[in-house]
Amino acid sequence: MGTLINIIIALFAFNFVIFFHEMCHYLVAKWLKIDAKEFSIGFGKSFVVYQDKKIKWLPNKQKGDYDENKMSYHLRILPFGGFVLFDRAKMKDGKAVAGETFFKHHPFKRILVILAGPVGNILLGFVFFMLFFGQQVQIGEHDKIQKVFEDSYAEEIGLTKGTTIVSVNDKGSFQIRDIKESLKEEEICI
Repeated sequence: MGTLINIIIALFAFNFVIFFHEMCHYLVAKWLKIDAKEFSIGFGKSFVVYQDKKIKWLPNKQKGDYDENKMSYHLRILPFGGFVLFDRAKMKDGKAVAGETFFKHHPFKRILVILAGPVGNILLGFVFFMLFFGQQVQIGEHDKIQKVFEDSYAEEIGLTKGTTIVSVNDKGSFQIRDIKESLKEEEICI
């Protein structure tokens, strides 16, 4: 049972990153006034479509359940990716030809839309890194401890809010990274 829960959590986390990545593409395109036709999480057949403030379950575009020429939001069966569709390919003389909605815009705008997803992922990674591996101790003015987080090693060794730090391991001049490194050692002299 634990393995199944771990797989579900991993899929949820993976799809959250995909959603954020695709949302960055979509929002930058919208900001630059580039029209999108579809925002989709997953691949394969759509099992949920949101369009014109209506939700369609197991839609069929041939039956007219949704209009592919208007913006629509899709959740698809295979949760392993996503995309923002700007153009639908059209058939011309028996060959698929790319649409012109995206490619009619200036190359600089297209580059911004393309880079938005990876840049968004980098920023999201930085935010998660800071949340999970942030400081255990906050130092403010005059080297006084402003906050000691519960259940941290700093609390365990007896540091409290308001303590003035005069030196770290007999160094009168120090930086915050000296404290962080010293907190990892077995013996510390503050």
